[in-house]
Amino acid sequence: MVRKRYILLRVLPPMIIFLIGMLCLKNLYLGYNKSYEDKLDSDFVPQKPQVESFDSNAYVQNEMMADEKEKLHELMNSGKHLQNFDMIKESKFPKTTSSTNKQCPNQKCNFLFIKTMKCATETVVRILRKYSYDNNLNIMLPQKKRLYLAWPYLMDDLDYRLSDRPFNGLIDHAIYNKTIMNRYFPPETTHYVTIIREPLKHFKSAFSYFKIQQIAGIFAKHPLTEYLENIKYYDSIYKSHEAAHYRYCIPDGFSVTKNLIAHCLGMPLGFPYGRHDITNNSLAVREYIRNLDREFSLVMIVEYFHESLVLFKRLMKWQLKDLIYKFVNRGTYYFSLSNRYKEKHKKWASIDYMIYEHFNETLWKKIAAEGPDFYDEVKQFSHIQKQVNHYCWGLDKHLHKNLEISHSQFNSDLKISRKDCESMNISWLDKIKEKFDGDNKHVVDSRPELRRQTC
Repeated sequence: MVRKRYILLRVLPPMIIFLIGMLCLKNLYLGYNKSYEDKLDSDFVPQKPQVESFDSNAYVQNEMMADEKEKLHELMNSGKHLQNFDMIKESKFPKTTSSTNKQCPNQKCNFLFIKTMKCATETVVRILRKYSYDNNLNIMLPQKKRLYLAWPYLMDDLDYRLSDRPFNGLIDHAIYNKTIMNRYFPPETTHYVTIIREPLKHFKSAFSYFKIQQIAGIFAKHPLTEYLENIKYYDSIYKSHEAAHYRYCIPDGFSVTKNLIAHCLGMPLGFPYGRHDITNNSLAVREYIRNLDREFSLVMIVEYFHESLVLFKRLMKWQLKDLIYKFVNRGTYYFSLSNRYKEKHKKWASIDYMIYEHFNETLWKKIAAEGPDFYDEVKQFSHIQKQVNHYCWGLDKHLHKNLEISHSQFNSDLKISRKDCESMNISWLDKIKEKFDGDNKHVVDSRPELRRQTC
C-alpha cells in the first residue's frame, strides 16, 4: 500500500503538469490558426474604410519621413533645389515645355512610356533608349544608383535626377501618376504610351520571373495549379516580411500576381497601406480604364507586337529602321491549365482582364482607322526584321559584308552592319546615364535623401 502511494506521488504530479501544458499549447495553436486564417482572408493588408470620392493620383500619405516632407516643402518654395543657370532659376521645377532638339525637328520626340512588368517591355525599352541616345533626347532617370523611378510606389519629386533641360522621355519602371507626370511631361506635347499582355500569359511569366514557386514553398508536381488552388495562402507567404530576404526589389505586402498590370498603370488598389482601393468597385474601375484611354495616345499589346510597333512609328513619325529590335528576356513556359484554373486566375486578376479586353478592342479600332496600307507596312516591317534576325543571330551571323535591304514605299535603302547587330545586344542604359550625368554635372541637388524601400 505504501509502495503504491509512493508511486502515485512520484508519477501523478508530472503527468498533471504535462496534461496542463498540452492543453495550453492546444489553445495557443488554435488561437494562432484562427489569427492566421483571418490574415489570409484579408490578404495580410489591413484596409481602410471605403470612401465615396477618391483621387486616383493622390500621393501616398506617410511615404516619406515627416522631416523630409518639411524639408522638401521648404526647398520647393525657395527654389534652392535647383541651383543651376539663370535660365531655370525662375522655376522651382525643371522646364517641361516641348524640346527644341535640332536633331529631330520633324519628328515627335516627347514620349512617356510606362514600363509594365513582364510585358516585353525590355525589348521596347531598348528601342526607345537607342533612339533617345542617337537623337540626343533628355530622358528622366532614377536617382543615383537606383533602378526604378519609385516602382512599385508612386513617384514624387525626390525620385529622379535633376536636369536643366526639359525632359523628352521617361522609360524606366514607374507607376503611372497623372498628377506628377503631367507636370514634367505635358500631355499637349507628349505622347503617353504603354504595353500590356494577355493576363494568363502575363501570370505565367511573372510566376517564373519572380520565383514564386521557390519563395512561397510550392512543392507540388504541378506548381501553377497548386498556387491557383490556394492562391491567397501562397500569395500571403510570398509577400510576407519573413520572405523579404528572398525577394528582389519587392516590398512587403505587394502582390506580383494580383492585377499587376493595373497597378503599374496607376490604378489605386490599396498598395501601399493608406492608398484607396477600388478593387471591388467595378464602376470606379471602368471609369479609371476610360480615363486611361483618354490620357494615353497608344496602348500596345504584346500579342500583336509588330502591329503595335508600326502604330507607334506612325504616331511618333519615326522610320521603320528605328523599330528594328532583338527580343530580350524572352522565356518559354510549358505550364498548361484547365478551364477551371483559368477561371480561378480570371477571378484573381479580374481587373487586368478588363484592361486587356478594353485596349485590345481599341487597338483594332486604331488599326482600322489607319487605312489598308497599314497591313502592307506591317508585312514590310516583319520582312525587314526577319532578314535582320538571320543576319545578326541566325545562319548568316558569320557573314562579314553588310546586310542591304532595298527601299519600299515604307522605308529607304537600309544597310545593317555587324556594329548595328552589336548595338541591339546592349541595353543602352549605361550610355544614357553617362551622357545625362555629363550634360548635368553642374546641377546641384539639395533635396533630402530617399529612404523609401525600393530599388
